Amino acid sequence: MLFRICAVSAALCISTTGLQTAAPAAAQAPADAQSDAQYLNYADLTDKLESMARDYDERCDLKAIGRTLEDRTIWAFEIKVPGNVNPDDRPGLLIVGGLDGNHMVGSDCAVSVIETLFARLDAGDDTVADLLTDYVVYVVPRANPDGMERYFSGTPRYEVVRNARIVDKDRDMLDDDDGPDDLNGDGLITQMRVYDPEKATMMVDENDPRLNASPDRDKGERAAFYVIDEGRDNDGDGEYGEDPFGGVDLNLNFMHGYVEHKDGAGIHQVSEPESLALLQYALDHQNIAAVIVYGRHDTLVNPPDSSGNHPSGAPKGLDSGDTGLYKTMSETFKDLTGLKSAPRESWDGSFVAWAYAQFGVPAFSTTVWARPEPAKEEEPEGDENGQPAAEGGEGTEQPERPARFEGRRRPGGGGGGGMMGGRRGGGMMGGEEAGGGGEPPMGGGGGGGGMMPARRRPGGGEGGGGEKLTPSGVGDISQETIDELLAAAEAAGFPVTGDMMASMTEQDIERYAQMAGVQVRRVSKDGGGREAQNKEEAAWLTYSDEQRDGTGFVDWVEYDHPQLGHVEIGGWVPYFKNNPPASDVPALAEKQCDFIIELLGRFPDVSLTEPEITRLAPGLFEVKAALVNDGWLPAGTAMARRNQRARPYVVRLSTDYEDIVTGRRIERVWSLAGSGGREDFRWIIKAADNSNLVLTVYSEKYGRFDHTVTLRPTD
Repeated sequence: MLFRICAVSAALCISTTGLQTAAPAAAQAPADAQSDAQYLNYADLTDKLESMARDYDERCDLKAIGRTLEDRTIWAFEIKVPGNVNPDDRPGLLIVGGLDGNHMVGSDCAVSVIETLFARLDAGDDTVADLLTDYVVYVVPRANPDGMERYFSGTPRYEVVRNARIVDKDRDMLDDDDGPDDLNGDGLITQMRVYDPEKATMMVDENDPRLNASPDRDKGERAAFYVIDEGRDNDGDGEYGEDPFGGVDLNLNFMHGYVEHKDGAGIHQVSEPESLALLQYALDHQNIAAVIVYGRHDTLVNPPDSSGNHPSGAPKGLDSGDTGLYKTMSETFKDLTGLKSAPRESWDGSFVAWAYAQFGVPAFSTTVWARPEPAKEEEPEGDENGQPAAEGGEGTEQPERPARFEGRRRPGGGGGGGMMGGRRGGGMMGGEEAGGGGEPPMGGGGGGGGMMPARRRPGGGEGGGGEKLTPSGVGDISQETIDELLAAAEAAGFPVTGDMMASMTEQDIERYAQMAGVQVRRVSKDGGGREAQNKEEAAWLTYSDEQRDGTGFVDWVEYDHPQLGHVEIGGWVPYFKNNPPASDVPALAEKQCDFIIELLGRFPDVSLTEPEITRLAPGLFEVKAALVNDGWLPAGTAMARRNQRARPYVVRLSTDYEDIVTGRRIERVWSLAGSGGREDFRWIIKAADNSNLVLTVYSEKYGRFDHTVTLRPTD
């Protein structure tokens, strides 16, 4: 019970809530009606995909790859433009949307990406034509149709991430019997401020009464309420809304980083028909060379790093040999899409983590959309003397933009230009620090629980000596203190999980720091620690007020609760923070297509050099050749080499074993670096003059080609 109270308290410290008013609920606009009307429900999605399959005809296939618990079809749309190579033998890109039931923008963006690629192809875009005849693109636009359908059919509207698996979450032998309730009848499930001095953890924020704040005891502030989802105790167990619809979070159900017994992770890995169908589809298409996921995880704005391992020894994030690749692709993605911010969340158990760590390909994930920044006031063009402004004015040095990939090697052509790989660095994944334990970070997007990841963020205060410190969300203790303490615990062989961290109080951290000899560094009061906690929430309010006509937030209204007494009901409108108006999707898809084209243009491009033949003696020849990767991406990531998931390039001679004097008949190349990576071979073989020798190069992902040479006598 103590853990549950502490964990709830930690989550509530950064929960999403709002203004104390007496306006009637009916006055609130529940959501953006234009957006609601335009996102595709399951029936519309199916009609759309079937219509596109008819329109694009022989250039595509529409396949059913699985059925959900509620008997909906999981669709895969395959872009297979005819070319010189059979599409099934070409390298492929897999795009997945709709794993998270509350992320409609990712699902609809995946559909719009298909339309955009064909529109560019039909408009005569030579680059797109070249790429789509060299490669195949697989799109699974909605991997969790049951969960997402609750956005369209759920009454009242309640934000659902998980699938339709029935789970008795409170173990009372009744399934889904205590979900949230629409007490005020506005058709939305928001939150309740429950005024109870014994359980209170929060107070009204002094800067905006719609927000909640943790009281500062040093200032004499006192907690007045705690916050829970809107609802009643329907089963009489003293808990509210603890057993709602939706059982398994598909992005916790895959193998890499799977956390046993975690709420929402499923009874075992790949326990759900949706996750199994997606996994099987990928395994059935070993030609998939890269993956992009549209969902709640992000590896492109904030590329993962290589710090920390799971207890099994597997990296929590990237293999150190892949950090340069991810950092470069992050720079390219931000340059092309303009997306500069994204929440940081552990990818443990997610599809993108499995695709990278166990399927063995570069795998990327993006939220597609982020809250737009408020419009900035125009700065004066010059100073009072009419001179250009010192910063950003004409004639001043501007930071160099990330380099763009300008070309790709075509068959028979030279190497493509572009950025070189191998650079180290990259941002941190949320929850990937020592002790992250796979839990979501405190202060992450949407008001989740857990501990904030170890990185600088705006709003930090200064500690002693002017050191810039980061608020952690636990009192005024800095995140730097917690990071040092977690690292000390892991070094001692006692890694701290996210669940353990969520249950710790300020006093617990102080005590453990003393035991470990770690200095407690605090964010100064004038550093705006609490303001930093609410800074993101305040920015969302500004966005709702100024750009969405206030449709994102329901004002707080008093309500006489039959069991809790005096409460206030209000808070964020379900789905608001994760989805823009649906009318934004086509423009978002255009930017995502720019990145897709860039990524395809960087695929490995491996060829065999022209063999060099030297006659050493009658019937004895030396053969030299090399395998060269003129593409930018490596053929096989560092992580794939590490776990032996990288299927090798196989180089095979047609000659018999007994005729090989030096060298092996079959050579395997497990990885080949991009941008000119090379593997050299040398054989001495016995063969008749003027006989033919065939060198075959085969890759499960990148196809096969044969090279025939004639063993002629040399002068």
